[in-house]
Amino acid sequence: MKLNIRRVIFIAVCLFIVIKSPGRLLNNLGNLSTTSQVISNPHQSVIDNLPRTHYVTGVVAFRQQDYEKAIQHLEHVPPNRQCLAHWFLIQAQNEAGDWLQALDSTNLDVAAERMLYMKMLFDHRDQMSLQEQEARIEVIERYPDMILIYAHRLLSAKQFAEAEAWARLVPDYEQNIGARLIVGRSYFYSGRLAEAETIFHSLYLEHQGENVLYWYGKTLFKSGNQEQGILVMEEAVKVAQGSYVSRYLLGDLGVYYATVGRCSDAQSLIELGLQWNNTPGYIKSIEAIQDRIRSLCTDQN
Repeated sequence: MKLNIRRVIFIAVCLFIVIKSPGRLLNNLGNLSTTSQVISNPHQSVIDNLPRTHYVTGVVAFRQQDYEKAIQHLEHVPPNRQCLAHWFLIQAQNEAGDWLQALDSTNLDVAAERMLYMKMLFDHRDQMSLQEQEARIEVIERYPDMILIYAHRLLSAKQFAEAEAWARLVPDYEQNIGARLIVGRSYFYSGRLAEAETIFHSLYLEHQGENVLYWYGKTLFKSGNQEQGILVMEEAVKVAQGSYVSRYLLGDLGVYYATVGRCSDAQSLIELGLQWNNTPGYIKSIEAIQDRIRSLCTDQN
């Protein structure tokens, strides 16, 4: 059988394109001019013909923690691919130590970049002058979602009074479940349980989502109303069904069951959790909960 030399060369060039730029060929199946240019001029650089190469190389370099190389490539991504590339570019600048440039480069009209801005601002705020911090914070006030993110980060940093104050700055605060949850949680962590219960109860009357149910039940139980707290947490279990909140919910409710002597219910809850999600991380967290429940139930016996 004779080999068709032209066909062999054609296949070899196509394989070269796929190997050098994974996924590129799929993007150009509908663009025959690009493919024909590469084949008709084998001496022309594949990079010149495949505008996505800078993006792919930049992202790979970022994943390999070669941030300088990532920056070099991501800065040259064509405009039609810049949205996601710019997100990686900002992160690369930050990781390379040029976080001020990263902050200044952030496009605050893009939601994903606003999230990065808030992370960088929090990570580096201690390295800024007070004047610089105030200037950055003024920017936050223009974007309601950034106000909420900032309030949540303050909450995570255990700056509860500031978290409450910022959450209340969210436009239409009374209609914003997330902002009111932050205020309620600020009260909870500060030990102001009666005020937390008031916030969560008002939310409960309006919205029986898993977060509201979780925090309302948790507050009731900690306030001494154990039976009602467990009932509300049981409502949350019905809503959660394997969501990210569920592992915290199962952990707390399982412990509550064990605390009041309902060890068989606690074990059934663990089994339910394993049915919801069988990923390694989830199973590991459920097993940790199971160990704690066993410890509580053993102490009671």
